[in-house]
Amino acid sequence: MASSPAHSRSRNGVVYAPQGRQIFPLLTVPENPKTGFACLPRAKRRIDPEIFDLFPALQQMRHRRGGDLSGGQQQQLATGRW
Repeated sequence: MASSPAHSRSRNGVVYAPQGRQIFPLLTVPENPKTGFACLPRAKRRIDPEIFDLFPALQQMRHRRGGDLSGGQQQQLATGRW
């Protein structure tokens, strides 16, 4: 798989999640993952509800900006983007 192109690996569920959170601190919880939507067809531009099943704290914090979350919540947000 190491010789496969990146887009092929990502379709198989292999992703790179950087150690640093690298979230957008001024964007809300739902706005952060939406930053990656530009490359998707409009029909696929939605946040997968599974993110909030895996990280229920993010569901409760949907109205908050990324920079206002705790460190652990920011890490969940960063992981949920992928």
